[in-house]
Amino acid sequence: MDNNKPIKDNPSTKKLRDEMESMSAFIKVGKVFGLTKNIDVPDMGQMIKDLDNLAGLPDEFNGFFANKGWIAYESFHVPTMQKAVDLMKSGDTETAEDTILDYYKDSKMIRMMIVSRGTAVEAYKPRKQLALYALDEYENGRYYSCVPLLLMIIDGIVNDISKATGFFADKTDLTSWDSIAGHYTGLTQLKNIYNQSRKKTNTDEIFMPYRNGILHGRDLNYNNVYVAAKCWGCLGAVLDWGKDIANGKKDAPPPEKPKTILENLQELKSSIDSMNETQKTKNYIEKWKSRNIVINKDIPEYGDSSAYTDGSPEKAVVEFLELINKKNYGYMFKRMHGGYIGFGSEGSQIKDIRKDFSRFVIDTFQIVEVNDCAPAISEVRINITFSKGTTSLSKECKFRLIYESEGKSAVYGFQSGDWKIVYGYNDILYAK
Repeated sequence: MDNNKPIKDNPSTKKLRDEMESMSAFIKVGKVFGLTKNIDVPDMGQMIKDLDNLAGLPDEFNGFFANKGWIAYESFHVPTMQKAVDLMKSGDTETAEDTILDYYKDSKMIRMMIVSRGTAVEAYKPRKQLALYALDEYENGRYYSCVPLLLMIIDGIVNDISKATGFFADKTDLTSWDSIAGHYTGLTQLKNIYNQSRKKTNTDEIFMPYRNGILHGRDLNYNNVYVAAKCWGCLGAVLDWGKDIANGKKDAPPPEKPKTILENLQELKSSIDSMNETQKTKNYIEKWKSRNIVINKDIPEYGDSSAYTDGSPEKAVVEFLELINKKNYGYMFKRMHGGYIGFGSEGSQIKDIRKDFSRFVIDTFQIVEVNDCAPAISEVRINITFSKGTTSLSKECKFRLIYESEGKSAVYGFQSGDWKIVYGYNDILYAK
C-alpha cells in the first residue's frame, strides 16, 4: 500500500483540518453579517495549531522510538507519547524510554486497554485466555514465559486476519489506509526489527523481542521487562490494525464529491445554530456545582434502585448491579459507554458479557462516596460482596460514568440523557 506520507497527513486528519479552516472562514463571514453576535466564538487559529501539534506527535514518536521497539498506535496513551518525545528533544534519552516502560508496567492498563478491548478483533477472541495467562506471568515477573506466549498470539492474530501469513512473514502486509498502527513507520518497522535473523546462540541480555532468536532457542537471555513490555505494545498496535481491517480500512475508499455552494451555506447555518446552542450550554456549565453528597443523609448507602433519584449516577450503578443478578445482558450492554468493548456487533458484545458475567451474583453493596467530577462525569465508590461460582469475594469498586445523549456527552441537569458506565465493572470481573 502507498502510504509513504507522514501520519500527520493521514486523510482523516487532513479532512478535520480542512473542516476547521472552513469553519474559520464561516466565522469571519458570520461576523460580517452579525450572525455570531453574543456568541463566544472559538479561536480556530489556535485549534488548528493544536491539531497540527497532535497530528505530528505519532511521527515524532516513531522517529525517536520505533528503532528501539516502541511505536505509536491509535489507542496508545497520548500524554505518555508527548512526555517521551519532549524528553528526547531535551536529550534525556534514558528517562524518555523509562517513561514508555512505566506506562506498560501498569498491568491494570494492559488488562483494560489491550486484553479486554482486544475482543473487538475476531481473531483475538480465541486467544484471549492465552493473553490472560501471559498477563499473569507478566504481573509475577515471569517474562521468560510471558514473551513466547505474546509472540505466538501476535503471529496467530495476523495469520487469521491475512488468511495467508503471520506477523513475522516477510511478505505479510501490515499497512492499512488512514492508520497510525498500519502506517509504514509502525508495525512494518517493528516486524523488520523483531524478525531479524539470529543464527548463533547468544547468552548476552537482549532488550528486543527477536522472534527467531527467542522461539528458536538462540537468544537465551530475554527474561526482562523491556522485552515483555515491547511485546504488549506490539500486541496493542496489532489489535488496532486488526480493527482497521475489520472496518474496511485496508484500502482507500472512493473519493468524496466536492460540496456545492448551497451545501456550504447550509453547513454555515448549521454551524451558527450549533454555536448558539453551545453558548447556552457553556453558560450553564459556568454556573454548575457538584452536589457534595453525604451518604445516609442525601442518599442511602444501600437499597433497591427505587430508593435513588431517577436519572442520577448512583441509581445507574445500582441498576447495573441489579441487571447482573437478573442476567439481563442486553440492558447491561446499553448501560456501558461505547458498549462492552467498543467494537464488534451488538450481538457479539452481548454474548461476551454473558460469557464473562453469567457466573457472578451480587450479594450486598454499600455506597462509600459519590463524586460529581464535572457536569458530565461522576464517580461512585462502592463496596460490593458477590459470588463468583462457589467463591465469595468483596471488592471496593470505583465506577466512572459519563452523561450522554444520543451518543454524545451531555450536561447533567441541563440536557436530557442517560448515565453510561465507562469503567468499574472490570473490578468485579477480575477480582481475586
